[in-house]
Amino acid sequence: MPLRTSFASIWLLAFMLAALAVPPAQGQAAAVPPQLERRILTRVAEMWEVAREALHPQWGRLVLDDPISVDAPFRLIGSGADGWFAVSFSRGDGSTVAARVRVGIEDTVLVAARPLSAGHELAPGDIHHEVRVTWPSPRRTQHARPEVGWVVRRPIASGQELTFPAVSQPYVVSAGEPIQFTWSRGAVQITLTGVALNAARVGERVRARISGRSSTHVNGIVTGPGTAIFKGGGE
Repeated sequence: MPLRTSFASIWLLAFMLAALAVPPAQGQAAAVPPQLERRILTRVAEMWEVAREALHPQWGRLVLDDPISVDAPFRLIGSGADGWFAVSFSRGDGSTVAARVRVGIEDTVLVAARPLSAGHELAPGDIHHEVRVTWPSPRRTQHARPEVGWVVRRPIASGQELTFPAVSQPYVVSAGEPIQFTWSRGAVQITLTGVALNAARVGERVRARISGRSSTHVNGIVTGPGTAIFKGGGE
């Protein structure tokens, strides 16, 4: 009797463990229908002002009890930083379902043709053009594409994309050097010469002391070697 009880207990325990190993039914993994995906990518292409054909989506897991209709209304959620969006789909019964998607852009990028050391100035043989899928981000779009003459700020391996801040424009204004500031509005133009108090690249802010006026300081945006416009000035 004790032996039969022992076998029964083991069998019951095995049955319970097997039952626990099977997850409860909660729908099944599903893919976004191609027609619906094209509608979503068209919206993203309009936002980014690129061709839809250049976009490459990577969807997160989407679990559904029933497929999403190809003409289902949807809403993009998020700024698209680094390519990420959430997409909310409205269903015929009034419910909604959401999924994450990361959208990349096929683009020609600049990569290192060989290993580059910090402090090196980019030369024509250092830059290689390569087609890759990139992930849009504010940091990527607010800086110009690297050019010959840009400075390597940290070691870069062969094949690594050349992007700011790993590479940056060279300084065109040095502290202690003369700099000319201009301001223009219509036919009126004002020009002052000063001494730069900080080093700066094109597009960066520079502060200077006006020549002959030790207590007068101005701020401007660097436009080129030794030149700047007053902050707020323009054509």
